[in-house]
Amino acid sequence: MYSYAEDEEFVSAINEMFNEKIPFNKVLGLKVESISYEQVRVSFQMRDELMGHYKRGMLHGGAISSVIDVTGGLSAFMGVQQKLSHETVE
Repeated sequence: MYSYAEDEEFVSAINEMFNEKIPFNKVLGLKVESISYEQVRVSFQMRDELMGHYKRGMLHGGAISSVIDVTGGLSAFMGVQQKLSHETVE
């Protein structure tokens, strides 16, 4: 059975799209650390621009929500890819 998640070219294209082509992801500084059908790991570095409470140095809730949203979208995308990888071309 063919698995897109194991296809280096596919994963490389997803990483490039996610890390370099989507401007909002670049603003947040998001990077795909790992990607598979079962798990997506995304990271970003805390920066002053993402702070929501200057006295406590806390991350802004909008930044947190955005990271959850983007990561969930990437997870859903991989789920669709998994489903499509089991279909045959007829």
